[in-house]
Amino acid sequence: MSCGTPVIASNCSSIPEVVGDAGLLFNPREIRELADLLILLLESPGERDRLIEKGYQRTKRFSWDRTAAETMNVYRSVSQ
Repeated sequence: MSCGTPVIASNCSSIPEVVGDAGLLFNPREIRELADLLILLLESPGERDRLIEKGYQRTKRFSWDRTAAETMNVYRSVSQ
């Protein structure tokens, strides 16, 4: 997302939480879903642009500094 690329990702594990509404999700067991999303982005420049912009906005929620701070907070909370 931070590279200006529209995201298509599988809808398992923590990926949907990270992607939010800034990408398109598919069931990794359904190849046709992936193919349909690829075609959608190929044929829909407006949707591509929308996802690129949403992706840029979404990446602002994540940083290594924030990750480190939140991890330390968890460690502190369990060590008390």
